[in-house]
Parts: sequence; C-alpha cells; structure tokens
Amino acid sequence: MGARIIQCPNCGGTVEFKAGSSLISVCSYCETAVARLGEDIGELEILGQVAPLATVPSVISVGRIGQWRERSFTVVGQLQYDHGSGPWNEWYVSFEDGAWGWVVEAQGRVFLTFSRSLIGLPPSTEIVVGGPLLVNDMSLRVVEENNARLVAMRGEVPFRTMPDDEFHYADVEGADGRFGTINFEGGEPVAFFLGCELSIEELLSIDIDGDEPINEDHPVHASLAVGLNCPHCGAAVELRKPDESVRVTCASCGSLLDCTKGNELYLLTSQSTWIPEGRLALGTQGKLSGVRWTVYGMLAKSTRVQGMTYGWKEYLLHQKQGGWCWLVESEGHWTLFLPVSAGSIEEASDAQYILINGAKFDLFSTASARVDGLRGEFYWKVAVGDRVSALEYVKPPQILSEERSGTGVNYSLGQYLRPQEVETAFALSEPLPPPRGIAPHQPNPRVASLRAMVQLAVVATVLLLVISLGRSLLADHSSLIDTLVRFEDTGSSSAKRRQALQGQPITALQFDLPEQSNLAIRALGRLPAGAMYLDGVLSEVLTMRSRQFGVMLESDGHGIAERTVYLGEVLPGNYELRLTPSWFGAGYVVPSQFQVQVEADVFMGWHLFAALFFLWVLPGVWGLMYLGFETRRWGESEEWSNKWA
Repeated sequence: MGARIIQCPNCGGTVEFKAGSSLISVCSYCETAVARLGEDIGELEILGQVAPLATVPSVISVGRIGQWRERSFTVVGQLQYDHGSGPWNEWYVSFEDGAWGWVVEAQGRVFLTFSRSLIGLPPSTEIVVGGPLLVNDMSLRVVEENNARLVAMRGEVPFRTMPDDEFHYADVEGADGRFGTINFEGGEPVAFFLGCELSIEELLSIDIDGDEPINEDHPVHASLAVGLNCPHCGAAVELRKPDESVRVTCASCGSLLDCTKGNELYLLTSQSTWIPEGRLALGTQGKLSGVRWTVYGMLAKSTRVQGMTYGWKEYLLHQKQGGWCWLVESEGHWTLFLPVSAGSIEEASDAQYILINGAKFDLFSTASARVDGLRGEFYWKVAVGDRVSALEYVKPPQILSEERSGTGVNYSLGQYLRPQEVETAFALSEPLPPPRGIAPHQPNPRVASLRAMVQLAVVATVLLLVISLGRSLLADHSSLIDTLVRFEDTGSSSAKRRQALQGQPITALQFDLPEQSNLAIRALGRLPAGAMYLDGVLSEVLTMRSRQFGVMLESDGHGIAERTVYLGEVLPGNYELRLTPSWFGAGYVVPSQFQVQVEADVFMGWHLFAALFFLWVLPGVWGLMYLGFETRRWGESEEWSNKWA
C-alpha cells in the first residue's frame, strides 16, 4: 500500500501515513500527533502536541531504508521511552510486504522484534526477574521487569499512544540471541514482541567504522565536548558525551550533577562523590579485543564478606559504535567485561554452577556491591550508596558477573588481562603495579606447562609399556643353573655346625653364557627361623673378571624363604658362581639344603616401574604446585569458606 498524504488539521502541513498499519502520525511541522479514525484517513483526531525528542544518538532515523533476510523495510516512526534511568529509542519499521516490527536500541545493543501471539504468557504476578519463562516450548529468561513512560515520539505509530502514557513491561532473552518484550495492563499480558539481537551493519548494510553518517540530528562520531559550569562551585565541567550522559561529577568539588536538560547542569547533591584519579585518566583511549574504547567514567565499589571489606575500581568504556563495557581493576588484576545475553546462560538446579554455551562456570561468590564514589560521566542515574546483588561464576581465564537490582538482572562476561596488556592497549607511560594475591579467574600459571608435561608423559608411558610388553614377550628366560646345594652334615650340635659352616664357600657352580645378557640369581629353601645371608661372587674363569652381590634369605613365618637378585649386562664367557653363607638370629637351625637357580635374558618389571616413577616425578611436582594455586584461589571464595566452615 502506498503512502497516504493528508493535511495536518492543526497547522495545514503535510502528514503522511506510509504504513498501512499506522494509526498515529506526528506532524513534522507543528509536532502534533494526529490519529486516523478507522480505515479512512479523511477522519482525523488531534491528540495533542508531543514533547521534543531527547538527544539519543543513533545511525537509525525516520525514513531510513534497511533490509532483513532479503526483505526491505522503511523506518516510519520513533518512540522514546524512559524508566527513570535514561531514555532509549524504539523504531517502528514497515516492510514492503505489509508486515511491521520494532527495532529496539538499548546500551549499544540492537534488537528486531515482531508481534507474537499471547497464548502461553503468564500474568505479571508470575514473572520473576532472572527466572526462567517457558512460552510455547520456547525457553526464555526474564532480564527486566519495570514501568516505563513514553516521553516523545516522531513519525508514525501502529497504536494509539501519547507522551506521558505509562506501561508495565518485562524483557526476556533466549538462546541464539532471542529477545522479547511483554506488555501488561492490569497484570495481564496485552502485547508480546519477540525477535533477535542484530547488528546495525546487518540491518542497514553500513560500515560503522567508515564515514557512514547517522541521522541528520546526530553524527556517528563521538560528540564534541561541551563546557558547562558546576551550579555548586562554579567550576568548569566538561561533558565528553553530552548526547548520552545522564550523570556527571564536578572534578573540583565532587558534586553529583544531572545533565539531561540540555545545556544546563542541575545539582543532585553537594556531598562530595570525589575519588582520586585512577590508573586510566578520563578521556584516555585504548584498543582492547580489536575495539577502540574511550574512558568516560570511573566507579569505586566495595563489598563486605565475612567481616572483611574488599574494594575495586570500574572504568566505564564507550566505543564509537555505541556500545558500553567495563574495565575492572582489583588488587592489580584487570578484567574486561562485555555484556552477554541471558539466553546463552543455563543455571544448575542447585545454583552452584552455570553453563554458558555449554561451558561450565563454577560459583565463586555472592555479595552485595556498593558504589562508594564516582568520577566522570555515566549513561544511567548512578549515585553513591547504590547497591546491587552480585554473583560471580568462574572458568579461568573468564568470569561471569550477574548483577541483580529490584527491576532487572544484567550479565557480563569478563576476560582476565595482564597488566602489560592494559599498558600496551592504552599506551601508558608508567608501568602498572604487579597483581597482589590471586584473582578468582586468574589463569593458573602452571596449567599450560602441566598440560604439556602430562601429554609428553602419557606418550612416553605408552611407549614404555609397548616396549616393555615386547621385551617381556621376547625374553628367553633360559635356565643356566637349577640345582640343590647341600650343607655338609658334621654330626655336631646346631650351634657348632653353624659355626663350622660360617663363612665357608659352597662348592663352585659353573655355567657358560653364550652372549651378553642380564642374569637372575634366585635362592630359595626352608628356613625354620632366623635369616641366612649368601655372599656371592660371579667370576669369569679365563679373564678372572668378577662381580660381587648378596642374597638375604628370611623366613616368611611359614619356614619358606626366597629372594632373587639381578645382574645386568653380563658379558659372554665361562663363569663360576660361589656362595658363602652367614647366619643371623638366635636358635637358628642350619637347613640341610637350599635351591639355586640362574636364568639369562630375564624381563625385569621393576625397571619399568622405576622408569615410570622418574618419568612422572616432574609432572607430579608440577601438579602439586598447580593444586596449591587452585587451593589458594578457592580459599578466597565465600562458597569454599562456607563449605568448610
């Protein structure tokens, strides 16, 4: 349906109804809202003059053409809402095929939504901020429930409304970037808009980093600083973001000022909110995660856990595309926090961990965070003493922060940064101080080396096992000696017999060793009591080379004794084995005989275990150091303390 043009009944100017679904159009000449009655645009009703739009920068403007999924649309209207913390824009878009939807902009994020059925929606009394919401088998999460007021409008609107109209709403998010809004009247749902998060580039096919202009009212680049005066002390106050800032502090007296009234500042409190300049001065620019950021504000925050107060600083950063983020400094540790969709988060039933796109984050702490001081400019109505309930979940080097207030919940995903990364990003002239203690999400310094050691040790272990298995299968275990050695019976008493045999060599045992090999020399026999030590000498007959060894036989309590010793790398030759006995222990009875066995080419399993032990010593030590770091990390956790208290 083509555009329908009429004359404004108030001033006679041209008023267009471009979209067939539009019920109201605002005259661009006199800012009067005109409503059509029924389908006939000839019957009009003057609803009244609308308030001027607040300056909220955007690349979107009424009349702009965009595209979504190869469907072209035109921006035909703009509504501006405020829930008490600053205004935001919602753009009414009309598609060529007659469909219509809304493009919502909030804190640098952009969503495209369409009207959906109300079936399955609960009343507002069943809405829980941060809780799940199942709508027609679709899993969503409530991220905000609040009241808002329409403050201004431009162009066309598909329903009857006027500035100062108030409504109750709940914002929801789901997987794959889903975003929706439920509007309530009297506690019952009256409208449901659902869509997804997109980028401005996707909608308008533009390059934000290039020279693409925003609408005629606001340039894409950061606004020029505006110089104003503090109403409390008269000192100059410079606004670096006059088109978005809601609060600003006076650098001279520390007063908190409202800067939403154009070129005039209003005193909110003369009580000093002053905090010292941080490591990053206001206005400093740097590049993190491939994006250039500017420092606009700084908060000093603290929390109290088990009688201890912990403080940190949060730097508010802004990028040219319109997004905001936080750079947090705590005890010399740095973290870059970016907003994350609640739809990508899945909570465990016991709330001890969460899943973000399948990755597990463990609960580290729960606390109440308080604003102790502020400096610079802020896009919401912040004040000293503001509190939020904060939960932290960690999966080093990342941390998820969940902040809940009375009306909403915000999730942001933080990435640990080394001080050197911050120094380089912001080109700091002086080095940042080294971190103190262990941050909840600080990467374990031994995780990479431990992983490499373990991987290498596993590979070496497999090779050793394969080699050992092959060696055990190929071992010959050829018998060279297997004989009984008898002690001469002197007919004397046990004591005299023992004394007579003490230190006397047993008749030599001879064998031939055809090739170099290891030897296993085993002695076994019946020993009713005490112990017998065999001092052994293995001699090569021709070269007179000899090797000494010893075998200690002790009774196992049942009169049986057995012991094996190993000799490695014995050269080939003709050998003679001599064993000289010695006895220990009172009341020992000399046995009449014992058995001697000699085997060549024997697999020695203890070599494998010794090799494995030395192979895993270093990974084991490194693992203990790794566990020590983790123990100190989690020792700082409130959840750990409560568990072991």
